[in-house]
Amino acid sequence: MIHRVWGGGSAMWQAIKATYRNAWTFAIALPLLAALAIGFEALQHVVEWSIGMYASRHAALLTQFHPARTVAGIAKVLVVFALGFWVARFVISGGATSFTLRRDTAALRRYAVVVAFGIVIGIAPEVAAAVLPRVGLPRAGVLGITAVVFIGGTLLRIALSYWFAVAAVAERQATAAASLRIAGPSVVWGLGLTLAVILPPMVLHYIFGLGAIGKPAPVAVAMLSLDAILVGFLSLLIGAITVTIARRMADRAGLPLAA
Repeated sequence: MIHRVWGGGSAMWQAIKATYRNAWTFAIALPLLAALAIGFEALQHVVEWSIGMYASRHAALLTQFHPARTVAGIAKVLVVFALGFWVARFVISGGATSFTLRRDTAALRRYAVVVAFGIVIGIAPEVAAAVLPRVGLPRAGVLGITAVVFIGGTLLRIALSYWFAVAAVAERQATAAASLRIAGPSVVWGLGLTLAVILPPMVLHYIFGLGAIGKPAPVAVAMLSLDAILVGFLSLLIGAITVTIARRMADRAGLPLAA
């Protein structure tokens, strides 16, 4: 059963549980889709291994911006966006796999706009970090502005959660402007939810990734394999968080959120 979240004193705790349960339910119902992110994270690790990234700390620093790693990372991000489309359709439809997998041209068109917008928001901090030093801004200023851009982008993504979610089911009335109008205090709530849900697996992700550097091959491979599985589930959580926040926004505004 897909869990829905309403307001109340325990809304945050219920939302955390619902988000994890929805991601897990999706993984069980559609394991091949869930395996996509695992596969692309594993591919990125293979690329990183091939360029010698896990040989030592020094090697990791030298290869962190290697073109092959960048390409693999971009491919993984696109897969995460694609999973967000299917996760939203799955959760909003109440777990209907037939609806989730149905070919829906209108939904694909609408979600393509979401993906393009999400990519722009996502690369903005990197663009800022690359461009600002070239105009003579000191390092502290670059870091500060980049941080502001990152935080602003995160809050904007949360405020647009309703639009992001309903685009996957081709809801005609939902737009970015409509999502911003109903966001309100749900943005702060959504940020808290995002941190509560994402931080634990992200900490493990960095423990596995950084911990594999310099380790004997069998140990490193085992850690990176666990990391690939973890990132696969984390990708589903990212999609599920969007729907959870969108559900709260819709409920507070008295709007429908249904396929």
